[in-house]
Amino acid sequence: WHHRLGKALEALGDTAGALQSYEKSHVIREALVAANPKDERSRADLAETYNKLGSIQLQMGKQNDALTWLRKALELRKELAASAGPDDRDAQMNLAIAYDGIGDVLADGGVFELALDNNRDGLAIFESLHAADPKHPRYRRAISIEHKKIGGILEAMGKLDLALGEYQKALPTDEALVAEDP
Repeated sequence: WHHRLGKALEALGDTAGALQSYEKSHVIREALVAANPKDERSRADLAETYNKLGSIQLQMGKQNDALTWLRKALELRKELAASAGPDDRDAQMNLAIAYDGIGDVLADGGVFELALDNNRDGLAIFESLHAADPKHPRYRRAISIEHKKIGGILEAMGKLDLALGEYQKALPTDEALVAEDP
């Protein structure tokens, strides 16, 4: 209930109210995981709450707090993906998204090398998902976005040739997606 309320308040722009609701959700979900640590659903819900807390902290301009929550989400996502195995595409996608989110925060803060590491980890997972299901548009789009994010980081670092290479890797996918659904 607190998680749903947090989402509603976030949508309304009430970040303080959303933060309070997510914090209550966090306490409840941590207790559920502590009571039954092998319950995958509870652990996935807790990872989602960590992610939401990170997102709200970021909106409030608290980058370090955001990273703390997003890293907690990433660790849980790693555990969930490992226990689910490489064939669980949802768990793998959530893990890739977790890497991507941390990469975004680090890039915004100018921590470029670590941002690149996270974005490249996310890219590798998106590429694995694409290899398993080449026609899935979400995986193709995610790969393109990740190349552009990596390109943006490299550009900010002054590595223009490498940045151009990343943008060029994204272009054919973007052209194909537009051609498929103009």
